[in-house]
Amino acid sequence: MSKGLHPRVLIAGTGSGSGKTTMTCALLMALKTRGKTPVAFKCGPDYIDPMFHRKVTGVFSGNLDLFLMGEDSALDSLASHGSLGNISILEGAMGLYDGIGNEGAASANEVSLVTETPVLLTVSVTGKARSICAEIKGFLEFAPNRIKGILLNTCSKGMFSYYQQLIEGILKIPVIGYLPNIREAEIGSRNLGLITADEIQDIQLKLKALGDTALETFDWHRFDFLVEEAGALKESQARSSVKASQKSSLEQLEQGKEAKQKVVAPKGKVEKLPIIYVSKDQAFCFAYEENIQCLAEQGADIRFFSPLHDPILPKDADGVIIWGGYPELHGEEIRLNESLRKDLYRKVQDGLPLYAEGGGFMFLHSQIITSDDQGQEETIPGVGVFKGACRMTTRLQEFGYATLTAQRDNLLFKKGESARCHSFHRSRSELEGRAFFARKASGSGDYMTGQSFNRALGSYVHLHFTELPKAVTRFIETTQAYHRERERELY
Repeated sequence: MSKGLHPRVLIAGTGSGSGKTTMTCALLMALKTRGKTPVAFKCGPDYIDPMFHRKVTGVFSGNLDLFLMGEDSALDSLASHGSLGNISILEGAMGLYDGIGNEGAASANEVSLVTETPVLLTVSVTGKARSICAEIKGFLEFAPNRIKGILLNTCSKGMFSYYQQLIEGILKIPVIGYLPNIREAEIGSRNLGLITADEIQDIQLKLKALGDTALETFDWHRFDFLVEEAGALKESQARSSVKASQKSSLEQLEQGKEAKQKVVAPKGKVEKLPIIYVSKDQAFCFAYEENIQCLAEQGADIRFFSPLHDPILPKDADGVIIWGGYPELHGEEIRLNESLRKDLYRKVQDGLPLYAEGGGFMFLHSQIITSDDQGQEETIPGVGVFKGACRMTTRLQEFGYATLTAQRDNLLFKKGESARCHSFHRSRSELEGRAFFARKASGSGDYMTGQSFNRALGSYVHLHFTELPKAVTRFIETTQAYHRERERELY
């Protein structure tokens, strides 16, 4: 690969909680202030970090997941979406070498190697002096990598020169910058990670504080030289249409832009674009932006609705997707919105195609059962498409990557078809899983998951549509069939 044609860097950490997201957001804000147009990516299946990235860039933040997407699609996305800006910032997941099983497959390190992206390793200085060199040395020598520099987190201005001289003197690797503790920029967390960006009222003030600090604490000459060491990427023709817009697909849709593709109906007639409503509110917002794009590229007119706040489903809905999120934190709003729950239930009975993941799957149960610290239970009413309860748990359930096999025909898959997925939840359905057999990628166990009824399909697992074109086509074709059925009823 030739050098300097696609400037980028991967911000990695020594582990979860090392400050990767804080460092990444600070970097994105500072780059914008410096007149750059950054594009962001998250390594792995995370939803929440890209929300923070989008708040900063206002453009695109997607996922680079080697397990869910495969190398070709990941490279494709990095090249095509990266062309929306003039520098790409990748954020790692967990620690640099953490991935699937003992080999660390699909880790941030593997992403950096596959994409030829230089790495800046984020290291917290808290409670360390000379020992920080032993920690960094371990990361440098553990396995082949592209670590080109160090970023220090929780480092005061007064101590930075000490750590910089120590690390550069012993390890001969540049320390590019640091972030101190910034009280006004602190972001909370909860059971599935950070709280979402939309939940923080003063998010822009926090992000500005991070960016302003990074402008003063980063060595930008060194940084600019380092990002030019990234290998060039070739953009595939399949995704080159992304260049046409300087805004994310989510922003386009919110401003009313429609997809340009035409759907070919039976007998060669040009059919109206099927209208698919996808959830977007505080409780149901865990969506891969690439999934939205895949639906639009295959001919869907994507629009948004709120299961929390809309009194009924829009009447022109030909299909619905309810993403994951935190329904258990919005019990009162769900309880009060009985009209939406009843309307959704009735339309599913009438054949509405509906796909639900994670929290959306929980919402389709008869009820969600939560409990407080004293063990006092609360019941949140659900839609009731799947006749059973969903109960919150204190521990993660069926965590990690897996490969699904459909046990019967459903909305997305034919019996026997397989798909890669990811699961991350702290609740359990009291219904026996029937839709899919799942085999964990780590080899640590198998399980059954998911429910299917009429044209509704739901499960705890999350899918990435880039590698599932047949499933997307099948969903869109089903929404077309539902649209034709409703037209016949009217006439």
